[in-house]
Amino acid sequence: LYPAPLPGDKSLLFSVWGVDGWSVAILSLENRTWRTVIPGGRNATYLAPGLITYLEGGTLTAAPFDPLEGATTGAAIPVIDDVATYEVSQSGRLLYKPGGLGPTELVWFDRRGATQAEIRERGNFTMHRFSPDGRYLAVASEGPEGVFNSVLDLERGSRWRPLSEGTVNNFATWSPDGSV
Repeated sequence: LYPAPLPGDKSLLFSVWGVDGWSVAILSLENRTWRTVIPGGRNATYLAPGLITYLEGGTLTAAPFDPLEGATTGAAIPVIDDVATYEVSQSGRLLYKPGGLGPTELVWFDRRGATQAEIRERGNFTMHRFSPDGRYLAVASEGPEGVFNSVLDLERGSRWRPLSEGTVNNFATWSPDGSV
């Protein structure tokens, strides 16, 4: 689950759920082998230059990371407790959903914790994914008709619902060209 690209297009971070719980793994796209890099972690994202973020239990955690070696290079630091899900853009924008249940608002914070932007619409938003250019955010939203993806235009403040089939469509992934 939760695939995330690494620089150079030769490897990919992803999460594994197994007998021992969650772990973050790295997949070599050249030889199609994978290995665990962070036991107990999930939903990892690489941020240039040299940082990885992931959830460990309900804590958003960050650690220095060498993408060429596919390994952490220093101690992990807890960033925020009580996080259900999160997304962070390559520019450093952080969006997270607290662990509690119920409708939420989407709010962006800068690195100092100051509010940058808000979307006043409330919903049960999960599976946040920023577009490669950071202009759009794909989110899953649960409603009476099921779970579906919406794409938010962060510059214009508009929202649209992409075409999809079925009642559970909550794992949007962006292509490198920015299409969802």
